[in-house]
Amino acid sequence: MKPNHKGDLMILLKQDKRNFLAFCGDGTNDTCALRQADVGLALSTEDASLAAPFTSSIFNISSLITLIREGRACLVTCVECFKFMTLYSCIQSAMVLQCYFWNTDLSLYQYLYQDLWLIIPLAFTMDLTNAFPSLARYRPISDLISIPIISSVTITALTSIAIQIGLVQYLTSQTEFELDEPDEGTPGQINTILILLSNSQVLAVAIAFTQGPPFRQQIYKNIPYIITVTLGILGHIFVIFYPDGFQHLEIVSITSLRFQWIIVGFSLVIAVFIILYEKFVTSALVKKYSQEDINLSA
Repeated sequence: MKPNHKGDLMILLKQDKRNFLAFCGDGTNDTCALRQADVGLALSTEDASLAAPFTSSIFNISSLITLIREGRACLVTCVECFKFMTLYSCIQSAMVLQCYFWNTDLSLYQYLYQDLWLIIPLAFTMDLTNAFPSLARYRPISDLISIPIISSVTITALTSIAIQIGLVQYLTSQTEFELDEPDEGTPGQINTILILLSNSQVLAVAIAFTQGPPFRQQIYKNIPYIITVTLGILGHIFVIFYPDGFQHLEIVSITSLRFQWIIVGFSLVIAVFIILYEKFVTSALVKKYSQEDINLSA
């Protein structure tokens, strides 16, 4: 087959949108096909490597499996990071709107605590999980406007908002709960309740969106992420039960141990729901709506 015929074949096969083409080549006569394929893998460091996006140091097609595994892991990580940032924004926006409703607001240090102690470290470390060593029999979802992605974000966001509203309404309805009346726009008890619950929701979302197999390794193998989550959870527990040690955060001390445990209980409920929904429901939807299964039995 002539070099230009190889390139024409790639163009012909790409006309079917269901096809995603990979081509391996080691010579000058493969450069056209390497350029036209969706994934071009050069098996030499000569002329072919100049045309191909990827070059293998192992001169056989086994590197293509590694390339597919890493590509899928990268795709899954990008989608999960997008979902994490979207839900973080929804959770914080719902919290702030409720604060406005109750004539209060987050302080500057509370915003910094949530962003610098939780959001940024989690966002930087959650994408360090390596690819799973074996190749899955189906592809991950690549379209953000798809049922698995939209349902995951929507269900999690609505549940988180409902839990926020439910916790505030439950605590304020208790006769022994004495609601303070802070100056307009200053932190108060409602502000404290919402910031504590929203931090739990952010941690739960981060854990839920760092699932392992079949495309990425288990979460415990990402050591920087485990350290970040552990420090975030420990810091969050201290803020709930020992707020006086964080005076700059302007956390209003909730003297009743019962109310503190109620906040913990609501946090655990939403955390378990988010993690289980993502692990079982979203994973099943991804598998169902993924592209055509890949037969690896041959």
